[in-house]
Amino acid sequence: MGGAPADLAREGFAALAIDLYNGQVTADATVARQLVGSIKPEEADATLAAWIPWLGAHPTASGKLGAMGWCMGGAWSLNAAITQPLDAAVI
Repeated sequence: MGGAPADLAREGFAALAIDLYNGQVTADATVARQLVGSIKPEEADATLAAWIPWLGAHPTASGKLGAMGWCMGGAWSLNAAITQPLDAAVI
C-alpha cells in the first residue's frame, strides 16, 4: 500500500497522515462529502495541535515540519500552517 506518507518516508522524511474523520473511511462519494461536512473545526484544530508536535519529537524527525494536502486536506494544511509552528505547507 502506498500513499503520500509512505512515499515521503521512503525519501527519508518522517510523515504522518492525520485522521480528521475519527477512524471512518469510505469509497462512496456521498459518504465522503458527509464526512467532510462532519469535521468540527475546533476538534480538527486540537487534533492537529496534538499530532504535529508529536511528529516533530519523533526520533526519525529532522526538526523541520510541514503539512501537505489536496482539496479539503489543502485547506487543513493551510490552517495548520497558520496555527502551528510549521516550516512549510503545500496546498
